[in-house]
Order: sequence, then C-alpha cells, then structure tokens
Amino acid sequence: KMFKPGLICRKTAGKEKDRVCIVLDVKNNLATIDGYVKKRECNIRHLAPLAAVELPKNASHEDILALLEASGFRNDDANKKKKALKEKW
Repeated sequence: KMFKPGLICRKTAGKEKDRVCIVLDVKNNLATIDGYVKKRECNIRHLAPLAAVELPKNASHEDILALLEASGFRNDDANKKKKALKEKW
C-alpha cells in the first residue's frame, strides 16, 4: 500500500482538482483527506502523492493547514485558477 496517513497529495479529479490535501486514513481504495479541500473520502486514483509528513494524532483542520503551510504547500494555485476562469467569462 502506497497510500498511508500523513501523505501530502494533489487532487487530480473533480471540482477540487489541483488542490493539496493530506491523507488521514485509508480503507480499501478510499482515502479520507483534509487540507485545502473539504474533509471527505476520495478514491486514491484521484490523488497524486507529493510528499510525506508526520501526522499528529487527532489533528484539527487548522493543524493540517498549518502542517501544509510549514511543508511549503500553499493554496495559491487553486485560487488563481478560479480567478482566471472568472475573468475569462
């Protein structure tokens, strides 16, 4: 199993495509993710691994965002993309 808790991933599908998240838990081929996305279950085929971090037990959403910031992952790309789409139309 390549996917395990603490893995930083980028979503590759859906409306949250290109957003960065952290895997909290994995069951079969579904990963529970949180980060710059809504906390939800996601198929592991829709995730691209980027890096791994040590995940503290019972981490809150804020802890996870702080962890992503500290690892150098910010939420810029997703917002830029949305802005570009708005300006386009």
